Amino acid sequence: MNSKFIRTLKQVGFNSNAFPDAVKQLENGSNVLQRDLSKHALANSEILKQYAISELSQIKEEQKRIESWHKSLVKKDKSLKAIELLENRNELHYFAEILNLIDSVTDDLNKHLATYYPDMFKVETQKGQTINFDLMLSEIRKSENQFWKGLPMDKTINHFEILTTRKNKNGNSYLTKEQFISFLKRGFLNDKNQPVQKINCSAGEKGLVIKLFYDFYELAVSHYKHTNKKVTFINLFNDCFDNWKPETVKSFFKPGKTKETW
Repeated sequence: MNSKFIRTLKQVGFNSNAFPDAVKQLENGSNVLQRDLSKHALANSEILKQYAISELSQIKEEQKRIESWHKSLVKKDKSLKAIELLENRNELHYFAEILNLIDSVTDDLNKHLATYYPDMFKVETQKGQTINFDLMLSEIRKSENQFWKGLPMDKTINHFEILTTRKNKNGNSYLTKEQFISFLKRGFLNDKNQPVQKINCSAGEKGLVIKLFYDFYELAVSHYKHTNKKVTFINLFNDCFDNWKPETVKSFFKPGKTKETW
């Protein structure tokens, strides 16, 4: 682990000694367990099975501990001094590298265990590079808003992030975190490699969903001097989501279509 990164953590009062130790234990524990499980003669042993369960539990506890440290550091209302210092020194990305290492280790371990105990261990395969939501948002906040350069990405994220936290009538978020990142990239960073998606809404929530985009239009016009052209914001929705036909979105893109609020 990068020594400068460790020194920075120490300067802001972080437990910089325990952190790399936990990462090292995670790697070592996984390597030892995979080595022992590779002894095919013992693969069906009940003792080995219980050993595997016990070791995996300890490894996952280390994983949780590391991730909780990371979350406490990047959480908006805590450790702002640490975030600022890490960003100024270009060291925040080390957290992403560590978390990717954790994912890689546990993914390999789950696959290995599933080879011997398919009824007990579910194989969790990664699809592409693991997305760390907080770090991705931190990077996107620094980007220039290609949709409307006069409106900071930070304000854009704050407006739409509720889609990931508020539940629809079926009890699900309107967008998963991965969907939200993809939406931001396509809609505001002009990344057309991102797919057109569907917002996860139930019947009767059309007016509420489109209202969030109408409120964004009003925010841009009233506070950030955007020209008063609704069609630009209607096109934003239609370019990123295909829940409804463009003419339907247009008919709902006005005040008073729903009494619900965000």
